[in-house]
Amino acid sequence: DPAAVTDWFHRCFVDGYDWVMLPNVLGMSQYADGGRMTTKPYTSGGAYVHRMSDLCGPCAYRPTERTGPHACPYTAGYWAFLDRHRDRLEHNYRTARVVKGLDRL
Repeated sequence: DPAAVTDWFHRCFVDGYDWVMLPNVLGMSQYADGGRMTTKPYTSGGAYVHRMSDLCGPCAYRPTERTGPHACPYTAGYWAFLDRHRDRLEHNYRTARVVKGLDRL
């Protein structure tokens, strides 16, 4: 529920003003504005998190694995999101190529 996420940010951050929270939370993080703010949902798999941070270091899962016993749950969630929203995302020029990756799983 995008409204619940926005409410959480308002309660947790003293500087959570509507002019910042609504476009960033509803538009960018939740893609709940139908693409008015951004051209694609801001989502990623574990490989991106691994590349951009040091959060994966102590983790037992492998961020580059999509399936199997050592597959990163974050990566699995990413592919599940793409599958769940495939009908919409395959027509978006920014996400069409990655959605085709579902066929290789």
